[in-house]
Amino acid sequence: GFSRLFPVSNSIRMSPHPFERYRPIIDEWDEFVASLQRPLPTCVWANPHRIDREELRRRLEAEGFSPRPVDWHPHALSVDNLDRPGHRFEYLAGLYHVQEEVSLLPPMLLAPEPDERHLDLCAAPGNKTAQLALALDNRGTVVANDRDGVIHIPYYQYFPIY
Repeated sequence: GFSRLFPVSNSIRMSPHPFERYRPIIDEWDEFVASLQRPLPTCVWANPHRIDREELRRRLEAEGFSPRPVDWHPHALSVDNLDRPGHRFEYLAGLYHVQEEVSLLPPMLLAPEPDERHLDLCAAPGNKTAQLALALDNRGTVVANDRDGVIHIPYYQYFPIY
């Protein structure tokens, strides 16, 4: 089997925690581990070619959720108790994307403009790439790749078809 073809030295041991090597530099280890185990809040961003943040907020409120605008991002909402957000009509219709709040930063800080070319080498699952494509306003190029292969974004989801 695999272990015969690729023997592992007895000197290599699996750590009980993937971040164990950082223990010497983290003063409050137990608090650090506890913070990693807490679920992140659900964050969604409205596809501005389909819906604005306010309309998305109203739709989610009408269904009993309490979305809060992410102050520093013009399209994002933080929504508690939004179970399985990728299975909702709004997601399937391309009205919003689900993305961790911190992952909204790279495209925003890059500040892409129309007619530019961008290479995204960490493209899976494609939400940052989608933000780049939207910022280019259908005038520019985004090449998206990830270690698992090329990510093909269906641009018709982001841009109106005329």
